Amino acid sequence: MIPHFEKRYKGGEDAYIERPDLLVVADGVGGWGEVGVDPGLFSKALVKLIEEEYVKNPVQGKLKEYLVEAVKKNKNVGSSTCVLAKFGGVQDGQVVMETTNLGDSGYMIIRAPEVGSKNQEPLEVIFRSKEQQYRFNFPYQCGTDCELPYAAEDKQHQMRSNDIVIMASDGLFDNLYHEDVLSCLKPHYRPSAQSRAATGEVTNLFGAADCMARKAEKLGLDQGYMSPFARGAQQVGIPYRGGKADDVTVIVAQVNFKYQ
Repeated sequence: MIPHFEKRYKGGEDAYIERPDLLVVADGVGGWGEVGVDPGLFSKALVKLIEEEYVKNPVQGKLKEYLVEAVKKNKNVGSSTCVLAKFGGVQDGQVVMETTNLGDSGYMIIRAPEVGSKNQEPLEVIFRSKEQQYRFNFPYQCGTDCELPYAAEDKQHQMRSNDIVIMASDGLFDNLYHEDVLSCLKPHYRPSAQSRAATGEVTNLFGAADCMARKAEKLGLDQGYMSPFARGAQQVGIPYRGGKADDVTVIVAQVNFKYQ
């Protein structure tokens, strides 16, 4: 995580959990700062409470319940977006990844192309979560003065061994395109020595995540950059150009059936 340069003294307003079978990223809504509330207090408490709910009842089909219960128990004033992913057991050579996403944090799934594919690149994005917004730059959120997060979008994905998951706050997705994410993965990606296997290993998960976070931070400060955020603004008639400076939280994970 790289906090916004103006928020580093307090550790930023994002929060996250990374466990072998559970990933969570929460992004405290910055508007609370305008009324004297530290948005990071809510998001940091939220992820801790989600983890507590998970530890009490680590079963399939409970992600949204973890989020709802954590919001109910959070005593801090504030609100947050939140994305969660849980990995289940191996079935028929695949593992189920359940996700729940509220707002404009999100996740991507990246996979090696099928053997014989026309795609000559070693990796491709096969899924990117959709943002939930009331209007541009006003995401769904949970917390003070918000409805409980039953509107969070639930999905299930059949994951293969060595599939890659990128989970991040909007500080990443507002500033990086898919090709930027892939360019940070490639130096740390080792294709399988088995020529017929469409798979490979990320040799340095932290290095890949750090590359993405630093690139997003740099581009977020570039006023001449046509960022994904700028394109989204222009599509709704807002004359914006440049990156979007923000906290940037990135988790890079890879499915490994050996540990299931």
